[in-house]
Amino acid sequence: MKYKVIIFDSDGMVNNGQHFTDRYTADFGIDVKLMMPFIKNDFLDCELGRKDLKTEIVKYFEDWKWQGNVEELLNYWFEGEVNIDEKMFDEIEKLKKSEVKCYLATNQEKYRLEFMKEKMGYKDLFYKIYASCDVGFMKKENEFLEYVYGDISKDCNVQKDEVLFWDDKPDHIDKIDKFGFVGKVYKNFDDFKKVISK
Repeated sequence: MKYKVIIFDSDGMVNNGQHFTDRYTADFGIDVKLMMPFIKNDFLDCELGRKDLKTEIVKYFEDWKWQGNVEELLNYWFEGEVNIDEKMFDEIEKLKKSEVKCYLATNQEKYRLEFMKEKMGYKDLFYKIYASCDVGFMKKENEFLEYVYGDISKDCNVQKDEVLFWDDKPDHIDKIDKFGFVGKVYKNFDDFKKVISK
């Protein structure tokens, strides 16, 4: 394979769980509009490492009709989004054995990131994980991509066009391509296999 490095996407590629807001609104009978102020404002700051999720989310308990504590809500959220693609897990293990370095890039806040590492097996699966909460930028931003390339370059001698970067969002791929990585929109496992088999 011509790529020395593959960067994976978590949600929508390695993991395909039901989105938190979809499940919560169905389970608790609230309008999704009540969740949007959190998702579009405070949660973005959490994903960028500027705010703490446990502090911010309690402000919404009354509107969301949540009767438990913070830890119980995060457990409901994180556990409910787990739906690992076992075929993808196995494929990543095979790629690692063929000396392809496998990384993960994710827009993530710190508590779910820790959950992914410890409970979903990501700590052992990936060589390194680049998360927006650690880098301070979202992954489609040039500063995030610069950070990732700079760090990967310390691990191995690699040119940008030897890095295959997957994401399930086309607008992310546009930015990734412009940066110089080889961006691919993730559609399904069979399509992924065709690309890496070339």
